[in-house]
Amino acid sequence: MDMIDQLKEEHRQMRLMFKDLSHLADQDSPIPIFETSVKIDRLGNLWDKHEEKEERFFKNLQQLKINFPFERMVIEHREIRGHWRVIQKAIDSKDNNKLRIALDTDGRMFIEKLTKHMVYEEMHFDEIQPTKQHLNIN
Repeated sequence: MDMIDQLKEEHRQMRLMFKDLSHLADQDSPIPIFETSVKIDRLGNLWDKHEEKEERFFKNLQQLKINFPFERMVIEHREIRGHWRVIQKAIDSKDNNKLRIALDTDGRMFIEKLTKHMVYEEMHFDEIQPTKQHLNIN
């Protein structure tokens, strides 16, 4: 599996995890803080590793002078990270009301922005696929 395929697979895995977060934000009963914390940690670990891998890959593309919106991708990563920090602070507070509000606002914004970001990345991945194969980038 080449790097683009790996990144796309990680996007798919994150999208599945988003469904769990959305479900938690939609429920009326108290949010199970420990269970939510575990889910957030799993998503966070995947996202952290994924983001590092992507940024290394983006730098390689940039060094090879392949047309790719490197700066936009990094800026969006930082913007999305802000929503993530709000969710983590709410979990750390162990306050169900704060967690519900964070999931309902920043959680939804996080999912929406990261989903759009991943679609945009994948569109560009598909555009560079012929170049990648020509240059044997993996």
